[in-house]
Amino acid sequence: MRNLFIKIRSDSLLRATAQSIITGLGGQIVLLVSGPLVARILGVEGRGYLAALYVWPGMLAALGTLGIPVACSYFLNNEPGQTGRILGAVYRMAIGQAIILTAISGAFLFWWGRGKPEEVQFAIYPTLLIIPAGLAQEYALAVLQGKQRFGAFNALRILPALLYAICVVFLFMIRENRLFIVVLLWMSTFLLAGVTTTIVALRQTRIDWNIQPDLRQRIRKFGLHGHLGAIAPVDSLRLDQLAASIFLAPAALGIYVVGYAFTNLPKFISQSAGMVAYPAIAQRQGFAEKERLVWRYFWGVTLANCAISAILIVAMPFLVTLFFGKEFLSSVLIAQILLVGTTFAASRRILVEGLRGHGYPQVSSLAEVSMYPWLLTGGAFLMWTYGIKGLAIGVSIGYVLSLAVALVIWKRKGASTPQVIIPGIGSKVAETVGPCKEPQQL
Repeated sequence: MRNLFIKIRSDSLLRATAQSIITGLGGQIVLLVSGPLVARILGVEGRGYLAALYVWPGMLAALGTLGIPVACSYFLNNEPGQTGRILGAVYRMAIGQAIILTAISGAFLFWWGRGKPEEVQFAIYPTLLIIPAGLAQEYALAVLQGKQRFGAFNALRILPALLYAICVVFLFMIRENRLFIVVLLWMSTFLLAGVTTTIVALRQTRIDWNIQPDLRQRIRKFGLHGHLGAIAPVDSLRLDQLAASIFLAPAALGIYVVGYAFTNLPKFISQSAGMVAYPAIAQRQGFAEKERLVWRYFWGVTLANCAISAILIVAMPFLVTLFFGKEFLSSVLIAQILLVGTTFAASRRILVEGLRGHGYPQVSSLAEVSMYPWLLTGGAFLMWTYGIKGLAIGVSIGYVLSLAVALVIWKRKGASTPQVIIPGIGSKVAETVGPCKEPQQL
């Protein structure tokens, strides 16, 4: 163990990876505080309503950014002398996105809320702030990453979850169980985190608000090029929870969300390692050296996640009872099934991040798209027939298929596919790793 610590301290790549993973694990610990407590506060049905209030605006925000935060990070790093012009173009688009997406989200939520309990309808109003607050946080993190201010980036990326956990502990202590109060404090923490991160990211930076058509076009083109692969809709947009919120009862969604909460750890490790793997691989010279590092990350993260997932699966009955109470024991099987699937998903994530750095960003999008035919057919049938258990099985099978497709594509075409040239940019690039979106267990 001592030799391992010495190696990490002497190897800058290992050290950066370790720091990123530790930050991710810290976020997981915070979620293990807020998730169980808010479930106890609201109960099964209330927890389901809270998930529904988050998942729809979250989906719109992820889709509606059009990859601009990802492009922002790349351009700030690639063209440091143009910081003011880049931020002006980026934030012009961000403001427009916030206005349009909030209007769409509000219209949908008020339609969805018809016929729901009065408390749920009332809770919709503070939820309208989630998109502008979330976009403020996401774009500010993109700026920090583009400027390579990783200390501030790592600290601020878990700020919303940390503030929310503090509020949830307070509500639990005073025995406050109204959905509106939980949502109000949740929105307040997101808003405070967004404002704080924006101030830190933009301080001592002069933004050039003049319209720059050519620059804006290049940023938009870069963002759209890798948007689907970067957002990973099934994970980022929680498409499984969206389906459950439409076709299943709120109590069933509450059980599913609690089970899903225990799948975050493998994703955190893979996501955190990927943030370091991408630039490290991109900087390597020569095909063989890049290839070696891709597989070094893939097998390292995969073996670590397999061991962790095996322990969690065995301990799941104890963990669910400890953190959520016996009321949520139905979540044990859901969590076990999803853990198997998300272990494969985490392996795919670190693989495609490495291949982006290798110059093959298209693999991530192809692997992501490959599982949708299954989810829309076999996955839908399983959910319709077996409810949340079938949904969990369907999603897990989709993750396995997606990893298999990524491996097959790379084996058959990776070595012969030309590296991607983004039109209008004039340099060989892969998709920049965008701001890390921590899984938000409400």
